[in-house]
Amino acid sequence: WMTRLGKACEEAGSSFRILDYKKAFHVAKTSEFLQGSCEILKGLNQSAKPQTIAGATEASVFSRLGLECLVFGPGKSLGNSHAPDEKVSIDDLELAIEFYKKAIERFCL
Repeated sequence: WMTRLGKACEEAGSSFRILDYKKAFHVAKTSEFLQGSCEILKGLNQSAKPQTIAGATEASVFSRLGLECLVFGPGKSLGNSHAPDEKVSIDDLELAIEFYKKAIERFCL
């Protein structure tokens, strides 16, 4: 896509440059970190189906440094993130806290 954009800009007598490129990252389905996180979610009676999202997070930066990353947060993101009425319920925050506590106990202690 960058090549096509570059050609289109050139044809229009313009140019572009990328100031900050956040490369996509991937986590193997067999990852202990991913599998363990899914088990924690199942234990909290939550969907544990990993999803691919389009967006930029710090995870792409950390993964370039060799750190295994997952993107997780409270509440509904699709249609809610960066929206005028973006919100998270107290119940969703409490559920996320439980997930984080269990993840820290499992992976860090």
